[in-house]
Amino acid sequence: MFKSLQKKIVIKIIQKIDIILDQKLSNYLDNQALIKGKVLSNQNKVLANSNFRNEFSPKNYLHDYEFKIFSQWQDDGIIQFLIQKYCHKQSCLY
Repeated sequence: MFKSLQKKIVIKIIQKIDIILDQKLSNYLDNQALIKGKVLSNQNKVLANSNFRNEFSPKNYLHDYEFKIFSQWQDDGIIQFLIQKYCHKQSCLY
């Protein structure tokens, strides 16, 4: 009886640890996705507004701004580009 109680306690502890590790991993992956999104967004911003873009890597099409962080079809970058291009300060999205 004592061994079965020990086994139940160990199983409960392992389950709790598993839940905690799942949450930690999920938070870590979300943070990594956000960091990746920031990097790609800044890259698009720099290339869209620089002379370097015009000479060496022209971005002439909307699909050139695509990247995927949370969207299904790489529209995170397109949305970010459209907001930057057509929304100035607080005149947009209200």
